[in-house]
Amino acid sequence: MKEIEGENDRVQWFDLTGGKRVVEAKQRARIESCRHDTKNLKIWRKEAREEIALMERLRKEHGLDDGEKQGKMGAREAVAAAAAPTVFFRYDIDEEKINIPLLGLGTWKSNPGEVRKAVEVALKCGYRHIDCASIYQNEHEVGEALEHVFKTTTLVREDIFITSKVWNDMHKYEQVLPAVQKTLRELKSDYLDLYLIHWPVTDTNTRYIDPPIEVTWRAMERLVDIGTVRAIGVSNFSVKKLKHILSFCKIKPAVCQVEIHPYWRQKEIIEFCEQNKIHVTAYSPLGSPDSASVLGRSGPNLMDDPAVKQVVASEESCKNIGQVLVRWALQTRPKSSVLVKSINPERIKSNLDVFDWQLSEESVAILSSLPTQKRMVDGSFFKLEYDLWDEKVDEKSLYGGAMPPETFVTAETFDRDGSKKSNLHPGFVKSAPARNRSTAPSINKESLDSSDDDDIGDPRKALRQLKNLSTRGQAKI
Repeated sequence: MKEIEGENDRVQWFDLTGGKRVVEAKQRARIESCRHDTKNLKIWRKEAREEIALMERLRKEHGLDDGEKQGKMGAREAVAAAAAPTVFFRYDIDEEKINIPLLGLGTWKSNPGEVRKAVEVALKCGYRHIDCASIYQNEHEVGEALEHVFKTTTLVREDIFITSKVWNDMHKYEQVLPAVQKTLRELKSDYLDLYLIHWPVTDTNTRYIDPPIEVTWRAMERLVDIGTVRAIGVSNFSVKKLKHILSFCKIKPAVCQVEIHPYWRQKEIIEFCEQNKIHVTAYSPLGSPDSASVLGRSGPNLMDDPAVKQVVASEESCKNIGQVLVRWALQTRPKSSVLVKSINPERIKSNLDVFDWQLSEESVAILSSLPTQKRMVDGSFFKLEYDLWDEKVDEKSLYGGAMPPETFVTAETFDRDGSKKSNLHPGFVKSAPARNRSTAPSINKESLDSSDDDDIGDPRKALRQLKNLSTRGQAKI
């Protein structure tokens, strides 16, 4: 807009942006440009791998295959083949299949200095799926492990499925891209296979989700459009919140990552995801035994359950409790993936030994009917005033803890008989805003589809760096 002086000293305003259509066209052009550059980057990665293979063949042909002559370009270490089968769950923006390994290594609750070694051991012994998150504060260690493995072994980036998650304080539309860029820098990668909304919780707001899930999801969709991530999904979402996303999304959630184990079997959300072609990833398959000390919770321990110990003792396979529980997860949900977590090299390896044997039908039935049903990671540490899991909300509350686009009440919730309760819940939709009550900020539709010219990450820098590395490597031959 430009201000000028008109007749009779009146101020007039002219729109010099070209109008809404021009702005939208520029946005589409920027996205298309980034998508094109990202595609070129993938082509250059492939060509760089081919050049490395050619250089290694030339070294062998010219007798540079031993001793100090190899230098930094020496022979690469062979690693174990991928141990876990994969399952297809989505096509990416380039119409390439995305396959997720059914067993992955989680990196939560690992102390500083422990994650790098654990990831290196895991990748070398057959893991091809690494689960990360910015809040774990160890993605830089994961990145160091990945960089070292890619430099010293036969593995390349495309062999590994990498997941990360956006934390609660980065849910605004303009914050999501910087969040994933920081993750990519720490992981030393130029793309993610999967990016999740970690929790349906936003920063310090305990009364409702602000910004609304719709705003955050639009930003997540943009990451797919520009090629920064191959697929997007959610973590710790209820069925109601998944329905909310499905009501407006352009790109459906590819994955829903939730806590699942014999003490919390999650039948409802598993069935819903299967019906809507959303892949389920289960975390804490052992019942999160160490979360009692980390999160300060109390309650039963799955691994100490007499019935679980009885199943382990009755199995002829002579497997440990951890292996039995992971096998139960894979056997009862053969199309779902499972995340295991350990920093102990032997346990990391033993957790992979779950694919060439099966639990008996009797053992599966026992583990699938344990009477205890309790979340171990229940989100109570957020101290929210709304119902995080949408378990106590009236049917009229369409969105659960998610922010509906229209007006809603924040000071009361309703039981099925119509009686009011004192618990706060922002999801109860009313035809008009209630007086003297705070309401959520409305969704600015323009903010969902617009962005500044310089807020989209430029893959050209990474492209140039890759080309320079390739050129320097070729000069050493």
